[in-house]
Amino acid sequence: MWRAIQQLQTRADPKEKGESKSSAAASSTPSCPTKSSLPALTKDDSAGKASQEDNKTDPKKWAAATSSNLLRARNLTQSLLTKLQQNEAAEAANRNAEQEHAEREKERLKAKVKGQAKMHEGIINTSFQCMQDLDDALRWTEDSVTKLTHERYAGFAALQVCEKRMKMREKRPVNENFKDSLQEALENEQKILLTARQDIFNV
Repeated sequence: MWRAIQQLQTRADPKEKGESKSSAAASSTPSCPTKSSLPALTKDDSAGKASQEDNKTDPKKWAAATSSNLLRARNLTQSLLTKLQQNEAAEAANRNAEQEHAEREKERLKAKVKGQAKMHEGIINTSFQCMQDLDDALRWTEDSVTKLTHERYAGFAALQVCEKRMKMREKRPVNENFKDSLQEALENEQKILLTARQDIFNV
């Protein structure tokens, strides 16, 4: 670093010599402007130029200023990187939050659909069971109607036999034509068969 500073000083020396020669020549000419004709410098400009001149002439000050500028640039770079990392972390957190929200919404909709499907499945199973019960009841009813029809036919045949026996007994001789236990049994049988036939018709 010191060698670079010395090279910069050696490069700056010829310029300073040339400036001194030109200033001497300018002073020798009568048309050189006076100090009153030059614009006045402000305090900040004079201080800045003085500090620059001091830094150029003093290698330690120049090195300190350069180190300070490098440190400030390094700090700015570090703060910029930190800010970028914070922004990336915030963006990643937002992305993760959006993904989690989307997953929760997806699970909620899936659970809702499953609940509706389960409810519909229950309704379908109940309806199917009712249809089966109706089919069984219809089949039992048809069987009952068939059995009642057969019973009615059988009762009608028994009634015909009973009435035929009663007509045959009416043809008995006068001395034998009286009401005995057999006649009472036939009349009771006829009454029971007629009542049963009427009940079947009422069904």
